[in-house]
Amino acid sequence: MRPITVGRRQRAVGSVKCLLSAFCLLLTAYWYWRAPCAEAATSAEEPAFNEAEYTKAVEQGVEAFRRGELSQAARSFQDAYLIQPTDPKLLSWLAIVRDEQARRQAMTHTLRDIQEAGRRVDQQRAEGTRQPLLEQLAGGAFTPVEESRPEILEAGKRAGFQRLYKEGIGFQPFRGFGVSARTEIFEEPNPVDDFVLEAKILNLDEIGEFRRSILPLFTRSWAIRSVVDYQPLPRFTYEFDDRTILHELETRFAVKDRHLETHAINALYTFEDVPVLGDVTVNPWYKRVLQDAELDVGSFEHKDELIFNLSVQPSPNVEYFFQYDTLDADKTRTAGGSKLQLFKGQVRLRFPSLKLFAIPSYEHSSTSFDPGDDEFIKHDLFVDWGFDVTKRLRASSKERMVLTELTRAGSIPSNPTAETYSTENTLSYELFKDFDVSLGVDYARAAGLNAYNNVGLRAEMELFKPGIIRSKFGYEFVNYYNIDDALHLLFWRLFLFQ
Repeated sequence: MRPITVGRRQRAVGSVKCLLSAFCLLLTAYWYWRAPCAEAATSAEEPAFNEAEYTKAVEQGVEAFRRGELSQAARSFQDAYLIQPTDPKLLSWLAIVRDEQARRQAMTHTLRDIQEAGRRVDQQRAEGTRQPLLEQLAGGAFTPVEESRPEILEAGKRAGFQRLYKEGIGFQPFRGFGVSARTEIFEEPNPVDDFVLEAKILNLDEIGEFRRSILPLFTRSWAIRSVVDYQPLPRFTYEFDDRTILHELETRFAVKDRHLETHAINALYTFEDVPVLGDVTVNPWYKRVLQDAELDVGSFEHKDELIFNLSVQPSPNVEYFFQYDTLDADKTRTAGGSKLQLFKGQVRLRFPSLKLFAIPSYEHSSTSFDPGDDEFIKHDLFVDWGFDVTKRLRASSKERMVLTELTRAGSIPSNPTAETYSTENTLSYELFKDFDVSLGVDYARAAGLNAYNNVGLRAEMELFKPGIIRSKFGYEFVNYYNIDDALHLLFWRLFLFQ
């Protein structure tokens, strides 16, 4: 046998390598050709259902949903076989949106789509457990938000598109319990109807007297609130408010301050889909108010106040709101007291296609004082309305007419009255994300006494991150042009987790 030379050995090894390379190429081509068929066969065959794994995946998905961790929630719902990686709903859900409210809107709608997917799977599986679990875990996890940002109005009155009295749960250290807080330091002009009544009671008739009576109300306050909210139970809220008001009664009584401590408890519950009425929300309040004033022993009072709010919403764009308020105040250091009864009605209308809201309102109150037969009656008719001019520019306005009367048997004058009209107009612009600047022009006048007619100019800056912080700082100039006097006012409000 002839020995194999080095050259022949190398050629043999090269031939083997070529055969192996050709075989690998054929195997790769075959794999690429078979892969789509295999993937289609795999996707067509539904994975085996494991109830424990399904339950765990849904729980993890919902919790990630609540925390806003979209990618983690998507993976969990994918593991629960509720969505596929290429699902258009998932792609839109994960898309970047302009702001937090739009993001939560997309999350809310997608969660509903996922619930619908669970219902369809239950119909296919006899005695399925998916849909009840989803409803238990995810039902009510998110409150739907509006397509555009709410109109910028005063805190607590941003409700052309949401209920005035239904606020968020606040910061949640654990599920079902929330806390929030606020503090306010502000100056504001006394309402014209109050000025007119004071002038008539004190028989003011000179410009100097009118000027001396113009004092701004100065208020400083802080409040904390805790909320317990477990579905389907009512929402329970406790709030403590501490505030001091300066100059409120100084003209007539030389009382320079009034201090109030308020403990308030309320419950909120909605009966959904009531025939004819739609959603019906009840919201009863109880308030215990402790009042004192350093320079007036007669101002020491304990007040018990009951408030009942009722909302009837037959459609998403129409809501009827009613309020009954009764207050009983008893003096603690002198004889006497007072009683209040108030009735209020509103119709809250919105027109989404026009991005317009309107809230016509009427309020009637009567307060009787003891000792004596004095009674203060007030009729308040006003309309709040506003609209989005552009995505960044918003306009709002409030027209108001107030009629007040104070009956004082045996006094002169015995029945002083005030009839006033006012308008407040605001133009707000979103300078950059979550930061607004506003300009306002206000006007107020009285019938029969023009000393307190005025024009006001306002400038405001507001930082508003829903559910985290809302801070507003502003300046207001009020010119009482008929008596050549003016007020320069500053205000600052801070809301945390509201």
